[in-house]
Amino acid sequence: MLTDERKQQLTLALQTGDIDTAWALIHSDLQTRLAAPLRPHTLNTYRAGIRPFHQYLKAIEEPLAEVPDLEMYARWLREQGYKVTSARAHVTAAKVILRALFDVGLAYQQQVTRRSPRAQRRQEERESATLPHSEAELEKLTKIAIIDEKLLIFLATDLGLTVAEVLDLKKGDVVQEGSRYVLNLRSGQPQGPEPVVEQMLLPPQVAAAYLRWIRYRPEATEQVFLGATRQALHQKLMLLSQKAEVPYQGYQGLRLAGARRVYQHSKDLKVVAAFLRVSLSQVRRYVRAGIFS
Repeated sequence: MLTDERKQQLTLALQTGDIDTAWALIHSDLQTRLAAPLRPHTLNTYRAGIRPFHQYLKAIEEPLAEVPDLEMYARWLREQGYKVTSARAHVTAAKVILRALFDVGLAYQQQVTRRSPRAQRRQEERESATLPHSEAELEKLTKIAIIDEKLLIFLATDLGLTVAEVLDLKKGDVVQEGSRYVLNLRSGQPQGPEPVVEQMLLPPQVAAAYLRWIRYRPEATEQVFLGATRQALHQKLMLLSQKAEVPYQGYQGLRLAGARRVYQHSKDLKVVAAFLRVSLSQVRRYVRAGIFS
């Protein structure tokens, strides 16, 4: 076990992204707790999980004063594009980090029963993937949502925007072309001097929700969702789900509900992959897990 002083050092290292110091402390904690040494591959997996955990702490903008919600961390990893297996490995690494920091133990780590490799893989996919909201749940959420919440729902279900894209959305990104409104979605990975721009036609209900929100917030800055963070966005959706009395599936549950509509309409996995902006293999995993059924 780490002393209080070393726990403070670990907290600081995780928050500042000092991977070497964080790993030295976590490795030391492992050596004092375990009777037998771990395999190099396992140690490398734990070390590799430090950086995404630091990035998550930075994204939610909260001090590491208590044990964070690992379910929310898992959802965040999937929203960043991590594959199911990688996300699970990083969550396991986070449990090791938290055991060193809070002495919480690993009692909450899921026990794995013996299955065939294929059955085990499919079970992991089912457990790891966020479920899409049903159409009935979407109706309940939309019915009681206020102006900005309704826009947030439509950006996920109708356009498939990621959390990062929503937080980066600016008024100037939406332009009127005749009677239509077009979103110029700028890629976060610029190629050459100018970023890549994808033009997306706003469906009528999205355009209407966007205009209502902009009229409601005329004093807002260029950011569409002024002052929003990932944590604030998830908190907003969690409270909305509680009011609507539907299961909380996070922002990803809204995106997957939209992807299910696309899949049921087109049956084309490439179209679904383009909607979610994920790989074709990721969409195939969703299909195998029954996410779009």
